[in-house]
Amino acid sequence: MRGYEVIHDGSDGSMRLKTAHSGRVLAVMSADEARQLWINLGVALGLGTEALTVKNVRSASSLKALAKRVKKSASAK
Repeated sequence: MRGYEVIHDGSDGSMRLKTAHSGRVLAVMSADEARQLWINLGVALGLGTEALTVKNVRSASSLKALAKRVKKSASAK
């Protein structure tokens, strides 16, 4: 199994996806692109993140907890 690292340099908000074994950079993405990727991974893992937006995850520390909170508030309406 290959390992990957996400590097955040902090200066312009971009992130780099690197292979752990070779250090080769596979992708450079903006912070919002990384958040969208996070949402899509949650969808693929079945975490119920379909309704989330990039704005929802800007300050979230846990995707699973955020998805539960959004789902709970949607059902309360």
